[in-house]
Amino acid sequence: MLVAAVAVVVAAPALGAPSRSSQGCTGPLLTGGSSRCITVFFVPHFNTRDSIDYSTLVARVVSPQAMSWRVSGAITDGRGVLYFAWTCTAGRSSVVMSSETYVDRSCSASRKTVTFKRNGRTYRRYYTADTTTPQTMTVTSQVGMCAPACRFEGAVTYVLAR
Repeated sequence: MLVAAVAVVVAAPALGAPSRSSQGCTGPLLTGGSSRCITVFFVPHFNTRDSIDYSTLVARVVSPQAMSWRVSGAITDGRGVLYFAWTCTAGRSSVVMSSETYVDRSCSASRKTVTFKRNGRTYRRYYTADTTTPQTMTVTSQVGMCAPACRFEGAVTYVLAR
């Protein structure tokens, strides 16, 4: 099953303060199955001064009872370059309204870096995304077992410097 959405980000932060932009998608998930959703969106820039707020990353299965699941997200820029990815897995979980319980849960995330040379020295910095065209977020999920009306969610929050 494939779910798609389009969003346009417009932010007007206080002078000098970074702006925040959240992007995400969700979709239904069946026991023993997999699913994905795709969100296409614009950001004004994403360079070495910008970041992703790791404390707000979402990758989960929403179900009163779910076992052996994995939710992964990936963001690519206008050139198709994957510049941010995150994954969460759990052996068992229960997510109902604002109550969340996990067993054997682990999460990880990574941001693309590039290496460059200047004055004979090698440096590493974060990749600057091509934002002249839309960014694409793809969230994929797999679950071993989940209660009826099971769904998955994936989301990130950009922190964009002025």
